[in-house]
Amino acid sequence: HLPIAVVPHLGQIFHGKLPLSSVMQGVGLPIFSLPPHRPSVAPVALQHDGGRAGMQTRRPGGGSAALPGSALPSARSPSLPPALPELGVESPEGWEASVELPGAAEAATWSLLERDLYLQSNGVYHPGEMVRLRRLAPPQGCTASREVRGRASVVAPTMGSRAHYHEQLWACFEAQTWPDKELVVVETHQAAPSAFFSRKAKEDSRLVFVSFDVGGLEEDFTVGLKRDMTLHLASGEFVVNFDDDDIYSAGYMQTMVGELQTRGLVALTLSSWFNYFESTGVCGHSSADCWEEDEIEDNLYGFGFSYVHRRSFGLSCPYPNVDFAEDAPFMYKLKELCGDAAVGLRPDTEGLCMHIVHRANSTEDPTFSREVPHEELLTLEVAALPFFRDYLEARANSCWPSLWYHMPHFVWKWSLALPRGVCW
Repeated sequence: HLPIAVVPHLGQIFHGKLPLSSVMQGVGLPIFSLPPHRPSVAPVALQHDGGRAGMQTRRPGGGSAALPGSALPSARSPSLPPALPELGVESPEGWEASVELPGAAEAATWSLLERDLYLQSNGVYHPGEMVRLRRLAPPQGCTASREVRGRASVVAPTMGSRAHYHEQLWACFEAQTWPDKELVVVETHQAAPSAFFSRKAKEDSRLVFVSFDVGGLEEDFTVGLKRDMTLHLASGEFVVNFDDDDIYSAGYMQTMVGELQTRGLVALTLSSWFNYFESTGVCGHSSADCWEEDEIEDNLYGFGFSYVHRRSFGLSCPYPNVDFAEDAPFMYKLKELCGDAAVGLRPDTEGLCMHIVHRANSTEDPTFSREVPHEELLTLEVAALPFFRDYLEARANSCWPSLWYHMPHFVWKWSLALPRGVCW
């Protein structure tokens, strides 16, 4: 919101011919700057137990300190709507609690979200224990509402049966250029926790990995409930959804979170995107001009693989506890409570993200407005990632292309050493 006196100079400011600070001073407005001081933080100590990861930091000389955000603390944007009332997790139809909340003294300190996570997981997800795994310190005093300004939390629900995607998920996260980032993964399994993430959690303090053995339960946790668990475990001001099977370019977080900040939005999602159909090797670009009129809004707001939002609003307005189409109700509720203007759309024309389409997808194959030639595919931002290039090259040399995306990375690399022009 600029004063009216600045408006005549906007053209020169926009084209870089005149600094905004000069104009502000010229019309008698003050210029503020923040001190460059950042608190020093000692190396992070990782705690790992049974597939669960948590950590804390200590200031030199003793005492715990919250990890600093990469961005300087800033005041709440005046364009943001006020904080939302707690809505809690919408339970499945016909659901009845099979456990009771723990002691009154403990449960009295929990938020509505935390109570619902405990009850709807049949007591498996204990907020009092899980809050200690968040990357904030001291763990004993942390509450779910606390977060680190400027930090972006990549969140991903997954399953033991999708372990072949875990190395790729980590590679996408590690490639991101956003400075202060973390990856929060909630996995359910019936045999053993992800071997890759269990090992990585011991090596890298940016990973918060929680794995639940659901073999003894009547049914697995839903995707919606696991998404809510990732929100509770995240410590960042911003939340960035990654689907474990999709590919995200190195600049994805920088672009999406940056636009969320610049536009003063509560949430942002892609309004067009690139798809790679692994069964055929076809890349297609989906946008509103290929959708039926009654499908446009659901397609614009109903694909959670590209959701970016402010964590505080997600805590108040969590995902419903359903296993299919949990994304759209989340975004529609934000639009309803915060206003349409608070939830933004952004077309992807640069190839920030590649939505991978395969037989294990829970949604129908998306339609696309145009097929993307292979030459153009290689110029997209996502194609700069080495592991995606390896996949494309390995797939091109295989007579069983639909299998390649289900292979671990070392198989792709092994195939690159084989003779070219031979079907393997």
